Amino acid sequence: KLKQERKLTVVPPYAYNSAGAVSGGWSDVRSGVSAFAGVESADLKVLNPPDTAGAFVAAPFVRSALAIGYNVAPCSSSGLTLSLDNLANIFHGRIASWNDSRLVADAPCLAGHNQLIKALHRTTASGATFMFTNFLNRYSSTLWPEAPSMTWPLATGGASQAITSNDFMLYSIRITSDSIGYLPWSNKDPYYTINYASLTTSAGVLSMTAATVRGAASFLEANGETSIPICSSCWPLLATSYVALRKETTIPPGSQYN
Repeated sequence: KLKQERKLTVVPPYAYNSAGAVSGGWSDVRSGVSAFAGVESADLKVLNPPDTAGAFVAAPFVRSALAIGYNVAPCSSSGLTLSLDNLANIFHGRIASWNDSRLVADAPCLAGHNQLIKALHRTTASGATFMFTNFLNRYSSTLWPEAPSMTWPLATGGASQAITSNDFMLYSIRITSDSIGYLPWSNKDPYYTINYASLTTSAGVLSMTAATVRGAASFLEANGETSIPICSSCWPLLATSYVALRKETTIPPGSQYN
């Protein structure tokens, strides 16, 4: 998990930098400060700045799951269930109120809750945003025609405060009534709790658990990293993260890595 990784002790001559994939890792690799870094896309041309010269390569490294957190009082006990179509429609701004009949069909706790949805997104470039928009676009380019992006591609949703990290996303959901947002599973802090939605796919209703994340990982292993993990034991919001490094890389003593 993220917080555990920040406590890693690395034996010299190597040093571990805790810069995020967007905030520093990719730029450090390009400038030669770091030997390699984690990124969210195998297509390095979509990063900022893009690798248009093809000097770098991305190797699969780890699979990451996204959670959908929410703060909707009527569903705090019974739980909130969303279809993937409705998830896309909420964040695209097509569903604006929690008592929309399309939402109530999956979550009866929303009946009569006539409150506007506050769909929160990261306000700066973010690997989590890339993972989320990449999933929505691959799930349905009709519902989500926008290309995957590190920055939020729409003028919908948002919060009154800047959400510049996953930790701030968790905090923003917790303090913002009638909100919903996305964040990595590693940021499900047991001491700073919020509620997490279940998702309905063609295979049934799925909650995020260790078992459904493992099921999704097995699905990707069998069907390819770019497939969408839809099965009776698969959490659908799972994606592969990559390590970016130069195609010809020599790691000298004393170099740093992200």
